[in-house]
Amino acid sequence: MDDMKPCWAALPMELKLLILEQLANAHSFHDSTRSGLAPYASVSRDWQRFFESLTFRNFVLRLKDLIPFREYTQSPRRRGYVRHIWLRLEESRDGEESLGIPVGGSSTNHFGSAMLYLWTTLASWTIEESSEGLTLEMSTHTLAGLIRYARHVPKDDIGHYSKHLETGSLEQYDHVARFNHTSPSWATHIAPSSSMQAGAMRALYTYDVKLSHIRLPPVEVVTKFLTRRANTRNIHPDTLDQIVRSLPRLGEIHFERWRLGREGDERRWLKGLNDMCRYGLPLSVKKLTIFHEEIRVPFFARSAPRRMVMEELIGSLVQGALHLEHLALCFIIEADEFLSNTLEFRNLTSLTLTSALFIDRSADTDEAVERLMKTKKLLLLAAMAASRMPKLQLIEIWNGGDGQASVFCYKVGGERAEVIWKSTQDELIVDADVLEAWRATARVHGRNELQCSVTRLGIGGFKYYGSVLPYLESKEQVLHKVSAVQME
Repeated sequence: MDDMKPCWAALPMELKLLILEQLANAHSFHDSTRSGLAPYASVSRDWQRFFESLTFRNFVLRLKDLIPFREYTQSPRRRGYVRHIWLRLEESRDGEESLGIPVGGSSTNHFGSAMLYLWTTLASWTIEESSEGLTLEMSTHTLAGLIRYARHVPKDDIGHYSKHLETGSLEQYDHVARFNHTSPSWATHIAPSSSMQAGAMRALYTYDVKLSHIRLPPVEVVTKFLTRRANTRNIHPDTLDQIVRSLPRLGEIHFERWRLGREGDERRWLKGLNDMCRYGLPLSVKKLTIFHEEIRVPFFARSAPRRMVMEELIGSLVQGALHLEHLALCFIIEADEFLSNTLEFRNLTSLTLTSALFIDRSADTDEAVERLMKTKKLLLLAAMAASRMPKLQLIEIWNGGDGQASVFCYKVGGERAEVIWKSTQDELIVDADVLEAWRATARVHGRNELQCSVTRLGIGGFKYYGSVLPYLESKEQVLHKVSAVQME
């Protein structure tokens, strides 16, 4: 017995897994000096299966990675491990080697060719190989954005985000500077300079990736499409529409976007979104989130989208979303405008909207009274609209910033429904008329009892949207968890 050596094959399976998990977890520590998990996959077949299930789970793909990605995912087993692909479309720097795929001469052609190559790769994957589906995330990056204007956009978080994808941790963002539309860098460095402002608008707050003469093949393994606010450039609406139509099993669209700097560009982008929604989102889509932000400088204030475009968009969003189960539209349209156009949403279980009425920006008493009356009218309108949503479990309307915050919530659970009002303001918003309207809605949802709670929030602590998110029931749908920690 003394001469026997430890044998991996003789160990119980539970102990093997414990050892492998301990080894993998050692790489999650922020002070780990280990070089990576991939080398462990060469130890044995058992180790290969275990560690490839981790290393193939998430991919961050630049243009140069697309060919190796195709080569390394030929195995159905490896394809089944993939859960998240982040496609980073970056401009090529001078002197970089050829991508090895057919491309045109401009960055946009590079981007289109890269997308086509990835789509062609994924089109060969079968549902059986990736039954759970995967998330496809996209972002575009220009050299001007990466270098000259780097301090005027959210910090490129490729390292931190890769760590999050690997471990789920957010600790690495604790000491990263937050970015929002009131960030000091805009006030001190861009706003006073018209040339810098124009340059930043062109390089950062615009759209690109227009697929000219390119048709994407259908890809069945993608079930979620994601863009995050860490990237300020918008995908061209025609391209976005083609992406959505090319994913027949797409169940969720999560789109965080920044307002475009030029009025014409923003108007065309909104018209493109309008066209996409007007003909109806694919029936496979059950969840849609649009989170809209804009930089607060005079340049944006002078270039507001025309009213006609927004009116058309509201109607199209309502029509296109009739079959959805979850819908969140934050800061792209007003809650009262959406609810005024609401039809019967037979499948909707959660709805999140925003309203400018929830922030008091006037010191005038008459205007304050008028805003109060409009806010109550909004809550009555919401109750009426919610009664046409038979499966509704949650509706939230909210806003925050400049030291103020207000959140209205109606949720259905158990044997009762509940109305919740949280606000930094003193006004009596949820009065007897509002409560009676929501009692009627609760009865439509099969609940004879309606509870009401009102919470006064402390004034001054709400600089931006991010500080309001912890008070939302729908916070995980409204914004990606990484995006939430990147804003105040």
